[in-house]
Amino acid sequence: MRVTVVTIVGLVASGHAFGEILATYPYLEEEDIRQELAYAAWRVEEIEVPLRLRNDRDSLPGPLFRKFAIEE
Repeated sequence: MRVTVVTIVGLVASGHAFGEILATYPYLEEEDIRQELAYAAWRVEEIEVPLRLRNDRDSLPGPLFRKFAIEE
């Protein structure tokens, strides 16, 4: 049987202890919960994209400028 990462992350975020989760899903192990949390953290990692100031076309490298620049 499977349980989604979002289900486990939601339970942890709601304050449920690992023991409660393991009692509800007895086929899981504590390491499964830790791995699901690590996976969720990896999936939501932020990527920093430099933004240009208005009229500052040199603040982004060429390909990024073409992709993110706002037409004036």
